[in-house]
Amino acid sequence: MNYKAEIGIPASRSVDIMLRSLALKSSQLLSASDPSLVMTKRLVDNHQLSSVFFHGDDKVHASCTTDVLLASKAPVRRYADEDKVYATRDMSVPDIFPLAATIDLTKSHIYSNSSSLGYLDSFPYTNHHTLFLSMKQEWRMDQRHASALLMSYCHCVEQANRRGANSRGSDMEEPIVIHSVHTDGESFGYTCFQLNTLQTDPSKPGVKNMAWTEADRLYEKTIPRRAMLRNTKYDLYNPAVVQKVLAIVSQ
Repeated sequence: MNYKAEIGIPASRSVDIMLRSLALKSSQLLSASDPSLVMTKRLVDNHQLSSVFFHGDDKVHASCTTDVLLASKAPVRRYADEDKVYATRDMSVPDIFPLAATIDLTKSHIYSNSSSLGYLDSFPYTNHHTLFLSMKQEWRMDQRHASALLMSYCHCVEQANRRGANSRGSDMEEPIVIHSVHTDGESFGYTCFQLNTLQTDPSKPGVKNMAWTEADRLYEKTIPRRAMLRNTKYDLYNPAVVQKVLAIVSQ
């Protein structure tokens, strides 16, 4: 069968524009109500971070690309207090033995252990507040959450390393917290990650890192049979998405 060509910009480009517009409009709305909420923050476009850390005995080199990073002069406040963090000592982490957590990572010969926060040392907004990430439509929401949390972990570890923490297993004197907002253009996911320790061996006792996830659908998209964008319908808009993003960036 012959179908007319679908017109319009590619879906990936559409998501990219949506993320950047959402990050910018959120800052503008916050500045209208309280300018102090945005004066200490900065949006960084196409942020690149590289980090090196250990997972057990494996040295992991991570490279993370964030569509838009919201950076802040002040760190994000901790979500779990000391008592709740200490209570995680008695919690068990699921074990996937005989598989390793690093099974999907490619083993390579890397001769440089350099890492980078993605900006010069003179940059004053050194606390990574929120990651705005585009995701593939083919991924399930739990897969998107997992990807966002892994990136959040890399960002937190690199910040911890710059603060002098021992990447081979020490606990944090003060936790590092980071959010993420990720979307495929229709479904939105939100994560919050609190780095309490750099210990990655689940068999060893100690406090655990903590994460919170949530998801929403921005609208219902109906594509006609002939897949013509001009006939695509968008129904059931969910204003809670923007409200939650505003709540995140205002922290």
